[in-house]
Amino acid sequence: MIESPEATRRGGDAGFTLVETVVAFAILSLVMTTAVQIIGGGSARMRMGQDRSTALAHAQSQLAVLSVTEKLPVGRSTGAFEDGFEWRLSVSPLPGSAPFDAALSPFLAELSVNAPGPDSPRVVLKTILLGHAAAPAR
Repeated sequence: MIESPEATRRGGDAGFTLVETVVAFAILSLVMTTAVQIIGGGSARMRMGQDRSTALAHAQSQLAVLSVTEKLPVGRSTGAFEDGFEWRLSVSPLPGSAPFDAALSPFLAELSVNAPGPDSPRVVLKTILLGHAAAPAR
């Protein structure tokens, strides 16, 4: 049996349509992979932003408590909040300031707050406080 030229073209077109479909699926999979990565990266950045905001709120709160403390804890101290955020505080006399026996002496306070986990954001706040030096803890 001899095939007509029209039948031969149909068979070739069918193979070409299959190739087009495979290429379309490959392109679709690349687009979907990229979309998932963008969405995943966005949620990670959102979480990091939330951690940074929480760390900033903790740091501001800790400095507010420190600003009304009668005697400032000169030196370094550390601690943690209930939600796992850790803080480090450094209080030292302000360089070039009045001597310690003045009524109120200026102190440089540096507070850093770290979110829990690796690659977590860190917030560092520095301020000058007026107060009296507390006796160092033993």
